[in-house]
Amino acid sequence: MNAVDAVVGLDIASGADAQEAGRDRFAERYDAPVFGKFADLLAASVPDVAAICTMEYPRYDLTMQAIEAGVRAIVLEKPMARTVMEAREMVSAAESRGIHLVVCHQMRFSDEFVSAKSALDRGAIGTPYLYRATSFGHLMEQGPHMVDMILWLAGDPEVEWVMGQIADVESGRSTVHPAPAFVLGYVAFVDGARAIFECGRSFQRAVKLPDETWLQKRVQVLGADGLIDSIVAHHCKIMSPSQGNWKTLAQGAASWNRATDAFYKELRDVVHDGGVHRNNGAASLRGFEIIHAIYAAALARDRIAVSPDFDSTALERIMTLGRT
Repeated sequence: MNAVDAVVGLDIASGADAQEAGRDRFAERYDAPVFGKFADLLAASVPDVAAICTMEYPRYDLTMQAIEAGVRAIVLEKPMARTVMEAREMVSAAESRGIHLVVCHQMRFSDEFVSAKSALDRGAIGTPYLYRATSFGHLMEQGPHMVDMILWLAGDPEVEWVMGQIADVESGRSTVHPAPAFVLGYVAFVDGARAIFECGRSFQRAVKLPDETWLQKRVQVLGADGLIDSIVAHHCKIMSPSQGNWKTLAQGAASWNRATDAFYKELRDVVHDGGVHRNNGAASLRGFEIIHAIYAAALARDRIAVSPDFDSTALERIMTLGRT
């Protein structure tokens, strides 16, 4: 809600929370009606924008309610849904009604990654051939950010196949988004580039940061003529023969702290003026499918294609292994 408060042209019109404590906090902060059920909010007044800030399990039902009510835009947190099938239905239903469905992958608005994207687009390190992403959060926690960022930096290429390896399933049961607490993913793009994802508690820490956990989101890009290194709230640096040494393109946490504000500003403009938000549902769905394909490949112990009929139930099956 802080980001909405910071954007001119967006105002909190109402809220809904199943928990009384949440409703009390909302009432203390805003002079606006608050409901115990989202359906009651929609029945009272349909907002222009609905931000569904729940865990992934109820998100499908709430999103479909908002679509049916005819809101103009829906904001989802990550991961965007519980399953691939739910995510596909949500995106399809929103597109059929002309509703802007977006996912809050705000790294696309932070200077550490905007600078990296600009450098790649102007060919600063030649043709990229390897992308690497690491994070403390596992594949269903911060993995959606990491996969989304690599797709964005790479220009949203088609995927040829993926591979995956999982570990720490038992400890992952107690995480906010139950899933293996450590995952290695390998993605082959049709243009020849590859991507490696190392997401979860056993990841390799990169730098000394005040926050040794959740700010450890790092993306590196190797190109034919250089290297780009970006870390959330830390830096974007580039090394290439033309530079002669490391050059800092962005530094510090200020842009990261404003990234969600920028996300909502673009949403405001898209709702008012038309266009496509950079975090649109279709783009986010592609990353979500890759995540679940990595789980499917780990379960199959083989590489697989990200196709309409791949085993999208693999995560659920993994989390039931060993249970009776």
